[in-house]
Amino acid sequence: MKFTSKQVELLNIAKEKGFVTIETFKCMFSSPISRKANIERFVALGVLTLKGEKYELNKEKLAELENGK
Repeated sequence: MKFTSKQVELLNIAKEKGFVTIETFKCMFSSPISRKANIERFVALGVLTLKGEKYELNKEKLAELENGK
């Protein structure tokens, strides 16, 4: 699966912390439409899951996507 450079940067932050917040998305994407689209994409792919106020990273699902499975 191909990700844009901003998406890769966001995923790297998620890998470091284990999660990202809406504030992280606001820093990465200035447009509310882009923010919403990227959140929806990551959630639909199963890479991020909303837990409280954080989007937790599913490392196994991300590894599957990066390896093309």
